[in-house]
Amino acid sequence: EVTEDEWIEWGKHIAGGTALVALNLAAPQPAQLWRTDKGFDGVIPSPVLTNGLLYFASEEGKISVVRPGRDWEVLKVNDLNDPFFATPALFCFTAQ
Repeated sequence: EVTEDEWIEWGKHIAGGTALVALNLAAPQPAQLWRTDKGFDGVIPSPVLTNGLLYFASEEGKISVVRPGRDWEVLKVNDLNDPFFATPALFCFTAQ
């Protein structure tokens, strides 16, 4: 059980701006490739990248599928019709 005061105090640790950042991890030192500060408030879970597509989940229960790039594009928004507070787990299956 969390009190209102505890919740407010915890919120101070995560308050601030939000951004999406791409890093080059193959370089000797990680280097920022690009950053967008469009604001991802309300997107508590982490974005997930698989098969070249980004998946964002919102607290409102919407999963957005985005093609990343300089001019990224929202391909689809799926509405789960239920609140969602976790990072999506994606499974890829291959035919045998």
